[in-house]
Amino acid sequence: MKKYILFNLFFLLGLTTMSAQDYLGIYLGLNVAPFSIDGNQNSVSVIHFSENTNTGVHPSIGMVGVSAEYTAQTYPAIPEAAVPPATSPHDMLMFGGRSNNTLKELLSKKVLVTMDDVGSPSASYYKPTENIDDLPITNVYAFNQYASTEEFENRHDSTFASYNMGTVTYTFTKPVDNPILHITGLGGFYSSPETFTTILYSIDYELIPNTNATSLTLLDGTSHTEVDGNFIKNNYTDFEYAAGGSEGVQGDDAGSGSIRINGTNITTVVFDLHMRGKTQDQQHWSSHDVPGEEEANQKYSGDRFNTTWTLPLYTFGGSVVIDDVRNGVVAGNPYISSSPSYEAINAILVDEQGNVAQVVPVSGTDGTFDFAGVLGDNYTVMISKDSPAVGDPAPAAANLPTAYRSQEEEFVNGGADPIQDSKTNSYLVDNTSVGNINDNNLIIGITAIPLPVELINFTAERSGKQVKLAWKTATEIDNDRFEVEHSTDADSFEKIGVVKGAGTTNDIQTYAFTHAFPVQGTNYYRLKQVDTDGAYKYTPIRSVQFDDLGGGKFRVSYFPNPTGDNLSITTNKDLENHE
Repeated sequence: MKKYILFNLFFLLGLTTMSAQDYLGIYLGLNVAPFSIDGNQNSVSVIHFSENTNTGVHPSIGMVGVSAEYTAQTYPAIPEAAVPPATSPHDMLMFGGRSNNTLKELLSKKVLVTMDDVGSPSASYYKPTENIDDLPITNVYAFNQYASTEEFENRHDSTFASYNMGTVTYTFTKPVDNPILHITGLGGFYSSPETFTTILYSIDYELIPNTNATSLTLLDGTSHTEVDGNFIKNNYTDFEYAAGGSEGVQGDDAGSGSIRINGTNITTVVFDLHMRGKTQDQQHWSSHDVPGEEEANQKYSGDRFNTTWTLPLYTFGGSVVIDDVRNGVVAGNPYISSSPSYEAINAILVDEQGNVAQVVPVSGTDGTFDFAGVLGDNYTVMISKDSPAVGDPAPAAANLPTAYRSQEEEFVNGGADPIQDSKTNSYLVDNTSVGNINDNNLIIGITAIPLPVELINFTAERSGKQVKLAWKTATEIDNDRFEVEHSTDADSFEKIGVVKGAGTTNDIQTYAFTHAFPVQGTNYYRLKQVDTDGAYKYTPIRSVQFDDLGGGKFRVSYFPNPTGDNLSITTNKDLENHE
């Protein structure tokens, strides 16, 4: 027999609209050591993202990091001179290199620089998220990249063609969704006072799609920044220069802007780099040094640009209410500290890898909670009294308030999921889908655990030389029967009768049983209430004292009546030595 406290807790995580409120970017913060590296490198180790608060420099929160590496270089170890700490020979693609306008020797630069270090950019060229304009380019750091043109000069390659130079791979320390690449300063040039020519060129950044990173979307940029299929380009032309324009490397003439990498669960983003010459009928990419033809004004030439990343963050929340009816319509009073059987609980955000992304308390004042600074990902939400650490595997099961158990959950899927575990189904949180989440479609519901029988009373009273047992119940759920048990020592009990239960009812039920043959001394009684599924629970023990039974006649009774396959016999005396 069971009693239900009729309270269902439905957890509403919802907001009529949700949007990116902030973002993670690369700031100085705790990333001090990598920022001090100077000179040409093939790779840059992991740089951790920090949360932007629009106040300048921010400490790393260590949630996610990104590294960069050049591989598959078409022109490795070219034998060109360098000014230390730059080294010779060196690859044509590098981090931490730069051109030299006075000597035909590679110069060095920090491998990480602020975005405004090249290309004379404006903050207005960039969107750190789809909903936020402008990026603080003087505070955000970027990978300083350089593509030399020296080997094209050595090979006398055409200045009106494209050449694959190699591959750069960005690797994130955890999967991310729709990261945003910011590129600054695509475009380079070489001018020769001896020949009075200016050669324009630019790196084209070609995305190599994979299962997760599938395509590009231009969010913002200069008028000469173009996304053409999988290519990011500076489309400034030699004709614009010939008409009196600039060299196409600074301000609005450079290739600078923000590009979203479309995809989910992304760990690597790969680009091929192509050097594209834009000037026809010329032969020189840099100062030439053929014996007898050396230029007086020697230069080391190339295209220097930088790249950085931001990761949009989202803010959303919800509330907890008490709902008495499981009907898919959630309504009721807030779950607060004055609610019946109240215990404090947390809302736990679980990412696609099954790890804890955030843990926030459900307010005991108004029943609300909020997740803030959430990266785009597929998430589930669960509730629990536990507070696991961020980054740890999510609890295998919810530790619910003592009086409650799981009932139903929903996370924008049009109906409750089939597994009742106080954990929602998975849902993608990103800039497009968050608007679909509202107060009525991100829900976790729990219901009160069935409690032991609520006996209105249970009595055992002497009636002559018998004992009359009587009890009443207030509510019964799936109650199959009561087994009446008797003992002479309050320890070892034997079944002396069975009374059929009322099944499921909300009406008061009255029961009685007579023990015809109690024994001399103290008689102890209890009821074993048995559910239809076999679960059972015992009532408190009652006792009746007999001091005057003495010998008397031998009496016997049996149950059940009528009998079936089994027959139980009760006597008032030991059967030993009786025939």
